[in-house]
Formats: sequence, C-alpha cells, structure tokens
Amino acid sequence: MKQYPALVALMILAATAPALADFEVREEARSVHVRIDWQSYELQGRLFRPEVEGRRPLVVLAHGTCGGRCRRRGGGYMHPVARLFARSGYVAYAFNRLGYGESEGYLGERHRTHESNGGCNTQDYETAGRLVAQQIQLVLAELAKAPFVDLTHVVVMGHSGGGLGAIALTEKGTPGLRGVISAAGARGGACAKGEYLGGHFYNQNMTAAYQVYARNSTTPVLMLFAENDPRTARAESWRDAYAGAGGSVDLVVLPRQPRSGHNVRRWDPADWAPPASRFLDGLGLPVLQD
Repeated sequence: MKQYPALVALMILAATAPALADFEVREEARSVHVRIDWQSYELQGRLFRPEVEGRRPLVVLAHGTCGGRCRRRGGGYMHPVARLFARSGYVAYAFNRLGYGESEGYLGERHRTHESNGGCNTQDYETAGRLVAQQIQLVLAELAKAPFVDLTHVVVMGHSGGGLGAIALTEKGTPGLRGVISAAGARGGACAKGEYLGGHFYNQNMTAAYQVYARNSTTPVLMLFAENDPRTARAESWRDAYAGAGGSVDLVVLPRQPRSGHNVRRWDPADWAPPASRFLDGLGLPVLQD
C-alpha cells in the first residue's frame, strides 16, 4: 500500500486541531453611568454575549469621530464587529461616547463634543485621544462589575478617532488589558486637506501623539489600515513613532476595501479578521470565527 506522508500528516492535524467556537449570541441594550469632571452621564450601548456559561473575555468597541447629524447617529456601525467577537466567545460591548447617539453630554455646537480640543490650526490630538481613552476606561470599570466578564482578559478595538483613543489607553496601565486593535486610528482627517504626505500640522501633531502614548505603554497594539484609506500613507510613520518611543506595535495594511477604505463597517472580515486573530492568539485570547 502506498504511503502519503504529507496527506497523513494533514489528516492527523485536522483530527486533532481544536474547532473554532461559533456561539449563539444574545444581544441587549445596556447603558453605563460614568462620572467625568464632577458630572454624571449615562452612555448608551449594546451588549453582545455568547450563549455559554462562565466568565468570558471582554472586548469594548469604540466608534469614530464626526460632527453634526453623523454624530447623532452614533456608533451602531460597530455592532457587526461586536457580533463577530461575541460569536467567537467574547463579551462585546459597543457604546456611544458623550454626545453621540442617545448618550448624554451633547454640547450643542455642530462640530464639538466632549473630546474636541481645538480647531484645525490648534488641534491637540494628544489630549483629544486621551479624552476618548478616559471614557473607554470608565466603561471598562463599569463592565468589570458584571459576573460574566473575565477581568484578566480584556481587549479594546477602536475605529478612527476611537482607534486613536484606544492607543492612548495603552499609556494608562489599565488592569486586565491584554491588547489594543486600532482600525484606521487617527483624528482630524478634515484638517489634513488631502496633505497626508505633506508637512501639514495634522501629520506632525498626530505623530507626536503616537510617540507620547508609547512612552509609558507595555500593552501590545495592532494597527489595521486599508490600502485605499488616504490616512494609510502616514500609517508607517505613526507605527515607527510609536515603536521608536518604546511601544509594542504591529502594522497590517489590508487590501483595498469598498469606497474610501476608511469605513470599518465596509471592511471585509475575510481581510481584517485573520490578522486580528493572529494578534489575539498571541495574547492568549480566542481567535475570531469569521
């Protein structure tokens, strides 16, 4: 009888490899109360839980930054990402920051929220990112009280302005935070005025923010950018700034995505879930069931 060593090896591997989890998901509206600058706010969110007993790893999803009517719609576009995490065994929570969706804290001005910090010529991206990180950390503290959350296995994924805030969170030494995934993490795209490779204020100050965040960070970071997002032209310089200041970071540029490439809602999970899974697996966390 002929022997086919490679085929036999593959059959053994298939028989012994653990199957990817694909849990049924329970969804519920869930608000959290936070206190910022001596005021209390109710933040609206949606919780996604796998139908399984015991404590599970927690992922908090932070939406991007925008103004006007866009802001009032909130971050519901992160729900499909949350469902993917929940199907894979995570407790996933997508929430609206101050002034977004139905969350309290709307300041009234068309382009101003709690985290805004100056206009295009004075924008302090470092502080703006920290104000987002502050809200994420307060939400994590509230969710930590839930009996179904594993406080030692926490990850944060943010998009755009939420992605920059997630990276800012790494300098805080948040208990249980294993890693951060930043999807197209940046702010102030409108201020760039198309000069993503030029010497515009946007580029200089965004790079400085990445450097500062890394100085006290011991949290691994995965940066994801799509090939056709104009911000991707600066992604390597931001990664190098973070790594050069002592941060642990990996950058993955995804293939072209629909439209501008900046909208994570339109990203194909077949493109972004595999690198995210490799990152999560390296942290001892469940991989994604895409």
